[in-house]
Order: sequence, then C-alpha cells, then structure tokens
Amino acid sequence: MRRSSIVLLSICAVILLGLLGAYYFESHTSHALTTTRAIAKVHLMEVAVKNKDIGYIMSQVDDAPTVRIAHMKTDKVRQVLASAFAAMHSPQADVQNISVTNNGPTVVVSGDLTVKDGGPDFSSIVSSGHLTLYYHRVNTPVLFGLFHQSHWRIFSADWNGDNPNDYGSY
Repeated sequence: MRRSSIVLLSICAVILLGLLGAYYFESHTSHALTTTRAIAKVHLMEVAVKNKDIGYIMSQVDDAPTVRIAHMKTDKVRQVLASAFAAMHSPQADVQNISVTNNGPTVVVSGDLTVKDGGPDFSSIVSSGHLTLYYHRVNTPVLFGLFHQSHWRIFSADWNGDNPNDYGSY
C-alpha cells in the first residue's frame, strides 16, 4: 500500500472518530430546557426581532401541522411577521417578568412582551401583552439520518395582546 493511501485512510479514521465522539458527547449531555437556557432562547428571539430575522424565529417553531401560534398556523405567522417587519423601521421586542415552568415533557415560558418601533425621530409601542410559549422536545435527524439530535421547539403560544390573526390579509 502506498504511503499516501495510509495517510488518507488515517485522516478519514480521525474524522470518523471525531464525528462519533461529538455525537456521543451530544447524546449524553443534558437536554433539559433549564430556566437559564429558556431565558437565553427568549433573548435570542429578541435579537432576531431587532434584526428582522424571520428565518431564525420560525426555526424555533415546530413544523408539525397541528402547531398554532396565537391561533394561527405557521404559514400565517410567517406572513404576519413579514408584513410587520416590512412596515416597521426598527422593531424591538422586550420581554420582562419571564417565568419558566417545567411540566415534564412540556416547558412553559411566559412573560410580558412589548413590541416597539423606532427611528431617528420617533419611538412608539406597536403592541404589548402577556405571551406564553409552550416548548416540547423534538428529535431531528442529522448526518444523513444516521443520528438524531434533540431540540426544544415551540408547539403552541398564547397571546393576550392585539389580535394578529387578521393582520396582513387585506
């Protein structure tokens, strides 16, 4: 066997062992949605609103057909977000009084949400109310379906602020 073939096989073996080690480490770490991790998720969502990042916001929502966010299907939520972000100059979400309740397979995160819009010479409150997010664990396939990875996704949300259901359907 040539020396270059042995080197190439050694590199492949190291990469394979690295991937298996990473998967083993990932599969044996705690997947609990702790209070700290839940609050971090909320703060990342606030940053996504500021950056008008619909993709990140929707990546946090489960893609099952039964998912309802403020009584809307996920495609309607995406449409509402796109319409709102197009109309807003500089959106900002602020969540206060965050509480996290672990109910076994479901984690409930709630808080008071205020959405503001601002610009160089104005600032206004667009909407405010109490938001409750219901998370559950979803296993997603990785590495061509060979392995599965756990993620916490939103499967339902309640909102007692303005009704966004008709927004964008003019």
